[in-house]
Amino acid sequence: KLLDQVFEFINKLLNGDLSLRSVAELRTIFYDKNINIREEVKKLYTNHSNEQNNKRTNIPAATIGIQTPLIHSNEKEIEQVCTWLQIYQYYNHLTVIMECIEKFDILPLDNKEEIIGHLKRLTSNDNCLLRDMIQTCQILQQVFQTLAHQHFQLIKTAVECSNVIHMMRKSGLYSTHGRRRFQELRDNLTTQFQLQELNNMILNSWIITYTLIEPFIFKAKNFKDFVHRLVELSNLEESSLNHIKVIDDHIPIVTMWLSAEETTVLDNALITMKHLYKSGTVDIYLRRLTRKPSYYEIGYSIDRIQSEDNDRIKAKKNQFLLSMSDIDDHKRQLTFCNVDVQQNLIYKKTLINEQLKLLKTIENIYHIFTKLELAGHPDYQLRDEHYEIHLQHTNAGSMLNDLRSHQNALLENAIHIQIQNLQLIYNTLQATYDMWIQNLEKYRQICSLLKLFSNREIMILIILLRTSNAPNSIRNNFLKNLFSYRDLNNQNDEEQKLAIHCLEHYLRSLRISQANLTTNQLVELYQKHRIEIELNTDMYLKILSEFLQDLFEYDDEIFQQNHVHNENQQFLVNINRPLSTANEISFAHDFDLDTCCILLNIFENQLPSSYQILWCSNTTNEDIHLFFSRIRTFPSLTFVIMDIDKMHHRLRELLLHEQDLLTREQNIHGRVFYFSCELTTRRKGLREFQIPTKYKNSNQSYQHLMNRFKEHHIIPSQIQIICGKTGIGKTHRINKEYKTDHTSCFSINDKLNLSLLISSFLLFDSNMINNNPSIFFNISIHAPFEELNRTLFSLFICGCLKDPASGLIFSLPHIRTWKFIIEIPYSDVFGVDVRENFNLILPILSIISPLTVEEVTDDNYQLSIDKEEEIVARFLKAFEDKTIDRMVTMTKTGREVPVNFEPITNFDTCRTYIYNCIKKYCPDLPKNKIYELSFTKFLYRRVRFFEGHYYCWNQNIQNLGTIAMQQMINEAKSLTQINFQD
Repeated sequence: KLLDQVFEFINKLLNGDLSLRSVAELRTIFYDKNINIREEVKKLYTNHSNEQNNKRTNIPAATIGIQTPLIHSNEKEIEQVCTWLQIYQYYNHLTVIMECIEKFDILPLDNKEEIIGHLKRLTSNDNCLLRDMIQTCQILQQVFQTLAHQHFQLIKTAVECSNVIHMMRKSGLYSTHGRRRFQELRDNLTTQFQLQELNNMILNSWIITYTLIEPFIFKAKNFKDFVHRLVELSNLEESSLNHIKVIDDHIPIVTMWLSAEETTVLDNALITMKHLYKSGTVDIYLRRLTRKPSYYEIGYSIDRIQSEDNDRIKAKKNQFLLSMSDIDDHKRQLTFCNVDVQQNLIYKKTLINEQLKLLKTIENIYHIFTKLELAGHPDYQLRDEHYEIHLQHTNAGSMLNDLRSHQNALLENAIHIQIQNLQLIYNTLQATYDMWIQNLEKYRQICSLLKLFSNREIMILIILLRTSNAPNSIRNNFLKNLFSYRDLNNQNDEEQKLAIHCLEHYLRSLRISQANLTTNQLVELYQKHRIEIELNTDMYLKILSEFLQDLFEYDDEIFQQNHVHNENQQFLVNINRPLSTANEISFAHDFDLDTCCILLNIFENQLPSSYQILWCSNTTNEDIHLFFSRIRTFPSLTFVIMDIDKMHHRLRELLLHEQDLLTREQNIHGRVFYFSCELTTRRKGLREFQIPTKYKNSNQSYQHLMNRFKEHHIIPSQIQIICGKTGIGKTHRINKEYKTDHTSCFSINDKLNLSLLISSFLLFDSNMINNNPSIFFNISIHAPFEELNRTLFSLFICGCLKDPASGLIFSLPHIRTWKFIIEIPYSDVFGVDVRENFNLILPILSIISPLTVEEVTDDNYQLSIDKEEEIVARFLKAFEDKTIDRMVTMTKTGREVPVNFEPITNFDTCRTYIYNCIKKYCPDLPKNKIYELSFTKFLYRRVRFFEGHYYCWNQNIQNLGTIAMQQMINEAKSLTQINFQD
């Protein structure tokens, strides 16, 4: 029924039998949308004709240059309907055009043009039929035929943003002197705002607006003159109208520019300074817990300028925000002003200096907030702070307007008081930070297990143990961000379940074998050691320490099953930097096959944990101090320091200082191995480690690792390696034979986002519905292989992934196996075979999974044949044996038999016909699966023509199949050869 109504409406529309009132629903389209009337009418005629000729619509149009006869619409009828609708489009804009003329007083008062009265009468006539409009409203076509859709939208925007027109008209920038002043102002402001994103954006919009609104500024001689001015606008695009809207939103700023005889950097900075003193506020947002950047903004308000039409309405305030980059720009401007200020403005120097101090204090407050946040203070996460920085208890506005009077002293005093108040806030925050660091140190001495976690990891443990009844608590927001698919609002049981799930990952990362980490045990201890929100940080750490001690039945002998050496030992492991040729330079990194083997063997009977290795390429001062504290605390453990040669020189000095302090240590500490090719044994306390030959044997290293897993009752991950040359079909093989509906896929390209990877693993683990989880790593040839090898070592050897920046931890389960399917990239420009390529770029995987490497080749993985490939092969066979040119045949009984081909059931036969076609007609295509599959898929989209009515019932066209197939092959070849890198 609805379809019938639609076609009835279209019929009336095409016949012109609709009144203007009947097509009111189309008004929005003609008023707001930039439509091509001729194209739309052609579509309506085509659909209308097709509906009446359904039999012809079943004949597919040949995409190969052979077309069926089309139904040609009556061009005169189309032209007639276009004329009706074009006049209707003009008609829809009459109201806003009349409003524009009256609002901006564009025509002279004595204008008595008959056309204006006629247009006003037309706006109230909606009973006219479309076909009658050509007589009734012919004047519209005569007047507006030179205007395009963009001109009507300009008129509409000008009316909506009338304040902009009034402001610019009042500024007098369109006279001869005004135009010269505009050019000077434009050049001056362009120079000033080079480094100011917001001001520069507003300035660009103002420059464009200046030209766009000129037709509305002056009185026109008559209506025709007004239309002519609109037509004369060059390069008018609909998108450019947004610039007028930008100026409408920022009128106070533009008014500020126009209010000065000659706006300078000093003027701009001082005006902003005054507004900050009058109404300034600062908002600080701490967001790192949800892996977003923290930031602060300074806001101020300016009274909105009202147009004459709105004088009786109470003036509103425009709110403005300065981003951190805007604040830096403002400080830079104030600094320049302080140097260049004229002698007669010397009294403003004090205000400039005081605002610089004020902004510096605000910056210090923000930095101490971020310092607390990064140090892991649990009360300073996901926190919003608001401070008033304007001058309070004073009439700042009047005093700032009369700076030379005796009120200057009062103003300075008010500013000093504000700075002192902010300084008190800073001092309080600094004391809070110092207390947090002291408490951390104190409880790490009481409970040495805390030394195995970083500050931010401790913070997350505290947050997870906190009671959380509020819907917007820190824990609630943290878990909602981490497990984004879950709605935790008012779901305390679900939130507690996820909190314990996260706790398990943190505790499992310690690899303390005697711990009972069952869910029931964790729930029991969680209930016993819950942390109330109103407690102080001392109690936070005290309860967390008790929780860890109860869980691990902690005593000083927790790691003493390992052998303790009788003397302090610090070894230097000399590694050879790889000598890379020009071809291998992209693959070369220090974490090569030998280094991986040595690292696996150097822990001897220990299975390394993440806290036993310090990766210096991304370490901090706190990480170094904490790591050496572990060395002193756990003498039975072996510790390794990697990437020393890649450290910043300041951090390296700190590391070597800690090494020197460790040398002087009287108590027994853990063994330490320093991996470096630059350090020497001439440093006191360092001795060279003589590397046994077996330590560099990858097979022996693999057996050693498997023995360690067995001793610690840990089931290693299943790792399936898929390698092969580029385009051989590795990804297709994995998708076909290894992936399941429960496989989670990760692509590693030129960057490795560790935080995102960990959060994705945590989400995948929490959402797991079976006991066979699998992960697919699709690794690009452009991946950061050194960082990736470190990450894979941490995941598969240490059993966990840690992100130092966020404090997130993911740990593999000890008793349930995860399967990892890893696709190894290959590039033939490096001149190595597939296996050597694997050993070179991902040595850690080549060591730990030597028995599960599968190389995909042309022999063991040929082109996959599915339904689409079979159809292509079927018609290629017909093309090859010339049966594709068959036509409709007639039986003895007079029944027509369409052309039809039997499917090919043998997959090898299908491949043969596809390969023969590529070899004969596309010899230039590279020999790999990507091109073969692309060619086949492109060809499939075309050969479906042979299943259509036009081909199957062909009785007249000779050699139709051959002609069509040749064009199809050429087109598929061209599409396959497109290079999207150009």
